[in-house]
Amino acid sequence: MSEISSEDASIPDLSDMSYEDAICELKKIIDLTETGEIPLDQMVNNYDYGMNLLKHCQRHLNIAEMRIIDQEKQANASDD
Repeated sequence: MSEISSEDASIPDLSDMSYEDAICELKKIIDLTETGEIPLDQMVNNYDYGMNLLKHCQRHLNIAEMRIIDQEKQANASDD
């Protein structure tokens, strides 16, 4: 995504982004921020984008956890 290098404050729609792609974007933001070579405004925009990516990743993890719990319940119910 070009959001990381852009100074545009708009946050892209993440609904179709995979967990793995979101993690990759977060790593890019961290790497770019650690260089210290970007303007403060861009750093703040990247922080906002990163927080949205983090929430998106957490939603993916929550969904995965619920699926696992459901599978375990089904497996336990069939054992009875």
